[in-house]
Amino acid sequence: MRLPCPRQERRRRNVAKVCFSTVCSSNHYSYFIPTFLYSIKRAYPNVGVKVFVKGKLKDDVRECLDKLRKDKLIDGDWEVKDDYFKKFPMRVSTCNSLRFLLPKDYFAGYDYVFIRDIDFIVLPHKVSHMGHFIKRMKSVSACMFGARGPYHFPSRPEINGKGWAGKYSRVGGGLVILKSPEWFDKTKGAVKHYRTCLKSSTGDGIDKHVAGSYREYDEVMLYRICKKSHIGTPSKKGRGVDGKGVSNTYRDIHLGDFAKWGFSKIKRKISVETVRQYMLLEKDPVWQMVKEAAGKNKKVRVLLRRAKKHIRSR
Repeated sequence: MRLPCPRQERRRRNVAKVCFSTVCSSNHYSYFIPTFLYSIKRAYPNVGVKVFVKGKLKDDVRECLDKLRKDKLIDGDWEVKDDYFKKFPMRVSTCNSLRFLLPKDYFAGYDYVFIRDIDFIVLPHKVSHMGHFIKRMKSVSACMFGARGPYHFPSRPEINGKGWAGKYSRVGGGLVILKSPEWFDKTKGAVKHYRTCLKSSTGDGIDKHVAGSYREYDEVMLYRICKKSHIGTPSKKGRGVDGKGVSNTYRDIHLGDFAKWGFSKIKRKISVETVRQYMLLEKDPVWQMVKEAAGKNKKVRVLLRRAKKHIRSR
């Protein structure tokens, strides 16, 4: 038997263990779980995936996940945990906020945690998307890497129309990388504070002083957690914590964009490489199966069709 050389052994020992994670509600957002999960494991077979659901999974989603597990269509390290966060009242940004407030022990054994939106389709790239951002994170010895930010206030009109006057900055939450356990140790106090805020959030109206009551609260909260914990944040709009921009080559497909943007704007944000990778994904029979399961929800089905139509038009 041929033994691996010492250099190969060192490389194996030095490979970072990564987990992709997010939190979603059990409404139509839970129908994104199969596409989110399968696209990640197809792009990065060796990473872990943890999805936490507020509420119970729909039967359609559970059946799809059971099939993926039973038929071994997705390898190894992944889990979807439902019926979590019962003590947190449901507000518009509750789930988005909770993904940054998860306990350290949820990610024991991992070196990095990639926090993503549930409605992303993650794709492989010629240059590893995951490795690219970890390398940038290491270059500035950061325990949090926000790929985009800072923004001076939430951009959604419903909160700006309610007298938003303070210069509250936010960090884009679609791709945030946390170094474990450093991030969790440094933010322990701030995370405890904001979990308490979310639990006590009441009422139905939009209020800049009420936790989770407006969209992008999670991004404002993330910025404040960093400031309270003396952790660096991006210093220039649209740039990472290392001051560099994010090339469209490293973009995945965000299905939510197809609900709010026209094709011309999306075209500027999706590279030819991303288009090519998605076209290869469309040829995968397992992808067709998970897409069919996700499409049992009308809202999700519409977004998947718009994405496919856009890709074909390219």
